[in-house]
Amino acid sequence: MSDVLEGGGSRRSGPPRWVWLAAGVVIMLGAATWAAADGVRAPSAGSDRPPAAGLASAPPPPPSPPSAPSPWPSAAGACGSTVFRPLLSAQPLTERIGVRLLVGGYGVRLVDADTGTARPVRGIPIDATHTVSELVSAAGVVYVKSAACDGGTGPVYRLDADTARPIAATPVGDLLAGADRVWAVEYPAASAPPTAPVRLRPLNAGRAVALPSGAYPVADTDAGIVAAANQLGARPHVVLLDPTTGRPVRTLGAGVPLAVDRSHLLLQRDPCDLNHTPRSCTIARIDLRSGHQDSRYTLPTGRVPVSAGSLSRDGGLAVFQLARAHSDPRFDPGHPIPPADIALLHLDTGRLDIVPNLELAPKTGAGLTIADDGSWLFAAVNDGDHAHLLAWHPGLDAPRSVARLPGPITWTPSLLIA
Repeated sequence: MSDVLEGGGSRRSGPPRWVWLAAGVVIMLGAATWAAADGVRAPSAGSDRPPAAGLASAPPPPPSPPSAPSPWPSAAGACGSTVFRPLLSAQPLTERIGVRLLVGGYGVRLVDADTGTARPVRGIPIDATHTVSELVSAAGVVYVKSAACDGGTGPVYRLDADTARPIAATPVGDLLAGADRVWAVEYPAASAPPTAPVRLRPLNAGRAVALPSGAYPVADTDAGIVAAANQLGARPHVVLLDPTTGRPVRTLGAGVPLAVDRSHLLLQRDPCDLNHTPRSCTIARIDLRSGHQDSRYTLPTGRVPVSAGSLSRDGGLAVFQLARAHSDPRFDPGHPIPPADIALLHLDTGRLDIVPNLELAPKTGAGLTIADDGSWLFAAVNDGDHAHLLAWHPGLDAPRSVARLPGPITWTPSLLIA
């Protein structure tokens, strides 16, 4: 399935090495006031039958009540969680891809896409009380964060071949990686004053940097640190910060960041949230060094991104979760937020491809990445007591199953090209 979006294509590119999982949460916050009447309801199962012969004076029986939608399919996950399962119809992978991937969640496993074999990385907890929530790469080295059931801070490991070694003396909240640097992101405590800065502490080399209060760093790029800011009473906006001083260099625009590479930002312009589903959502491609808009893409009416995106190495493709315009009438998730598809946006032509035969439950995520040559996209989805690693490219009628990875997890499986 594909559409051609309004807007031009990209002209410059760079390698993607960022996943900002909080973007989907930011977008979903606006859904609290979304009218439930916009959802699709199951059709009535009742009928108006005429009275039986000989009983013409009797009133007709009342119509049958409408059939109620079923609860969304779920399974038990780690830490006592309930996982809403993806609706998936995958086919076996018969093509050779030549890609190896690191999949987080239940520890870290190195998966060979051609054989489907998975080898666990030693040194990282592999049990139902820990979840590998982040996998990032900087200067060819992979760093891993493992968190306990509360989902907060956790230790950081550095991968050397198939063994992980702890490197952070204190638990870390988030990881931020650039081409050559990796940072531990330290947010102020709840008791800290509103002016307390966010700090970036280098894990490989360099000095710590203090960022403005309220900044949420999302990418370390050649141009500087890209950060989102959502000050109370003001529209969300994105700024570029000096990586040495933490001071603002320029404002990149109002909206929510979708994806960032070394030279460009994909920015969700207003009204890219579920409060404005009747209107179209616009994505702008912003040059980080100049702040100028290179391209603009208008998504189908009523559909908005509900996750962070991942960019191909050449900057020509972006993959992200895209909310459907309506709820699935077969299921009741307990709220009006619709399910989502995985979408592939071609930044040169504006074409939008939707992965068929895969429907993600509302408020759930998928680990997403694109092969270095742009030939395949990969998705890791949580199915409760296991995860699926999937592969797809335009033209296929269903995702291909790369591996089934046993072990319960709590959140979205993290994913990285090895």
